Amino acid sequence: MKKNGYVLLEMTISLGLFSLILLSASAMIFSLSNSNQRLVKNFDKFENIRLAQYFLEQQINCCDKLTIETDKNSTMKSLATYIGDNPNHTFEFKDKTIKFGGTSDNETPFNNELSQNISDVKINYDEIKKLLYIKIIVEDFPEANFVLYLKNKIIFLKPYFS
Repeated sequence: MKKNGYVLLEMTISLGLFSLILLSASAMIFSLSNSNQRLVKNFDKFENIRLAQYFLEQQINCCDKLTIETDKNSTMKSLATYIGDNPNHTFEFKDKTIKFGGTSDNETPFNNELSQNISDVKINYDEIKKLLYIKIIVEDFPEANFVLYLKNKIIFLKPYFS
């Protein structure tokens, strides 16, 4: 029985099919890798919003007095909390970062980054209803809105002049 070239033809076809299977598998892995990167990026955005919201809410609820500086567009420039007449924490928003500071037990000032890659932080206060509206905005992500009822708090609103 003579086989003239059939083995070579079968080998070429099987190599072609194997290449197609490998190419589709690598495309699927590449797609999954891109999806994973987008998921991690969105999780980081969500974590930044959650951390900023939690820490702001906690400090505002624990304070007795609050001083808020905003620009003409209601963007937060600084927010200072006081317990009694003693400063507790100061939050600043600049360069797409919410920073917070305070003093340690030995009266040493410190300043830490709370959340990065924040596009905007809007703050509005309704004096009649005693409601503080805070909106944290991050690019390409749903904004976080939360409202705090500040019944027994002293609130000072100061315009920010650059």
